[in-house]
Amino acid sequence: MFASPSPLTPPLTSPLGSPAFRTSPGVSAGTATRWRHSLAALALLGATSLAQAVTPGSAAPAFSLTDLQGKPLTLESLRGQWVVLEWTNPECPFVRKHYDSGNMQATQRAAADLKVTWVQVNSTNAGHGEYYPPAKMQDWLSRMKAAPTHATLDASGTVGKTYGAKTTPHMYL
Repeated sequence: MFASPSPLTPPLTSPLGSPAFRTSPGVSAGTATRWRHSLAALALLGATSLAQAVTPGSAAPAFSLTDLQGKPLTLESLRGQWVVLEWTNPECPFVRKHYDSGNMQATQRAAADLKVTWVQVNSTNAGHGEYYPPAKMQDWLSRMKAAPTHATLDASGTVGKTYGAKTTPHMYL
């Protein structure tokens, strides 16, 4: 337990703490509380690398990605939303553990129920043997029954480097 509030704690006016959120249809108080705790844990898990790439409390770095259908996705287009960035690599044994067990998909669906935007980022270099082109990545997502809001590729690694994402799964809130 923390003796003082974390600088990553969302402000009291956040969507996760607002009375409208706690009383949203289909979201029980227990579910809302578990999700606030889970999302806070995600933020804390990413704190070490985030501290290297971004100062807590500062604006998240702008990014521009391309989704698996070739459409652009920018941070600016997500302004005002809670966003989870999940770095993934389907060949990573830790990613496979979470997807094979259904943990990640359940977390994605619960986040969607809470109006959290889930952006999955694959920063594997196109020249690497573990790179999945868009069609193969989409096939893997379908087989895994994954439910990210957006699935994107960052084959240049630019966004991953900007955020300090070095492992998979690696997540930021």
